[in-house]
Amino acid sequence: GAALFLSVTGQANASRVEMEGIDVRGCGNASGSCIGVSSVCSVAIANVSISGVTNGSEGGGGGGIRVESARHVSFAGNVSVIDAGTRSAQGAVSVVSAGVVSVDGRMYIGASNESARWSGSGLYVWLANAQNCTLGGHIAVRGYRGTSGSGVYVYSERSPVSIVGAIDVGDSESGGARSGGVTIVSHGSQVALSGTIRAQRTRTSGRGGGAYVEMNNSTMLWSGMLECVDTYAHGGSSCAHIVGQDSRVGLAVRARATNSSSAGGLRTAAAVVVESTGGRVELNGTYDIDGRDTGVGGGIAVVVSSVEMVSNASVAVSGVRAGNGSGLYVSASQSHVVTAGSVTCVNVSTADGGSCVSIVASNSTVESGWDVSARDCRGRNGGSASVRLTNSSATIGGTLRCRNATADFSGGCVDLYASGSRLRFSGVVDAAQSGGGRLYTSRGG
Repeated sequence: GAALFLSVTGQANASRVEMEGIDVRGCGNASGSCIGVSSVCSVAIANVSISGVTNGSEGGGGGGIRVESARHVSFAGNVSVIDAGTRSAQGAVSVVSAGVVSVDGRMYIGASNESARWSGSGLYVWLANAQNCTLGGHIAVRGYRGTSGSGVYVYSERSPVSIVGAIDVGDSESGGARSGGVTIVSHGSQVALSGTIRAQRTRTSGRGGGAYVEMNNSTMLWSGMLECVDTYAHGGSSCAHIVGQDSRVGLAVRARATNSSSAGGLRTAAAVVVESTGGRVELNGTYDIDGRDTGVGGGIAVVVSSVEMVSNASVAVSGVRAGNGSGLYVSASQSHVVTAGSVTCVNVSTADGGSCVSIVASNSTVESGWDVSARDCRGRNGGSASVRLTNSSATIGGTLRCRNATADFSGGCVDLYASGSRLRFSGVVDAAQSGGGRLYTSRGG
């Protein structure tokens, strides 16, 4: 049902298709894609424009461009797809079952009016046993209102994925477990994110207002830039949400979140959330979270179980006044956690734990040496930092500075609590104009 469809039979392994300078208009009522390519060896698409579609595609495939079963797929030059969506769970531009995928140049996917928005993703890539997928150049998605998609969605089974260019998603919504911005799901793959991901005014009913990454038996290194502005998630992180299962999750990202919010709980409402079971988590890089007095949730939340975790990140959180999470929140179960780096909080309050740093550990070993600074902050227990240990062992060092920090219950600057645990505190506390609230006598002392 495509307006322009190319299929090769017979010697498909030797076939090559090149599309350049094609302008397709008015294919909105097609039963498939505007442009469809199937069963070829190599597909090269450059300087293609699709526009003039007012109602989106009725088809089950990619509404604008769909390439299926090709060994090599490349996009270059200027590729523009406007008002050519899909009612399926795929995308306006879909690549399914390819060996090598590369995007270079500029790709724009957008909707020009309210009636032209679709239910799938903007760019949809599905890979299994592929050789490589590299998203470079500049990919922009605008005005997308999906119920089951994402601005950019990549699914990978045993296939390396790299984002080396810039992905810019704005004015978009999503549903389910997918982010309004970028979603990556990996099974047995290597994922390298060295480019830039920007999300502005994106929303999701799931997790990750700007980005969602799911890792299963995989390895990820995120070393690029992440920027979220006015992003929202109903069930998870307001900016970026990473879930790992028996995976190695490495974050060395330069992240900035401004006025992002979430309706999630204590563990999941932060701007950046990492949840991992098994494997290893490395948290490095720099994180700047500005709630502008309206953000709900904390800065970073890390929840690990049976994980080896190492952190040397630099975190700055400000203006989160209605928070239900700390500037940096770490929950560890049956794990080994080693932390360093710095956490700075200004004008932050939380309904649970310490305002700037909270560590909750059970059956774990914790070695913490953060340089923590809290000014004009309020915690439930710990105006700056809170440590809760159950059947664990912890060595807490570093420097904790408090200026005008208060706690509702105890520990105007630092609050330490241990049950069936070994706690060694060798840090330096520098407190001024800070104090606890009511005496919490239920501890029995």
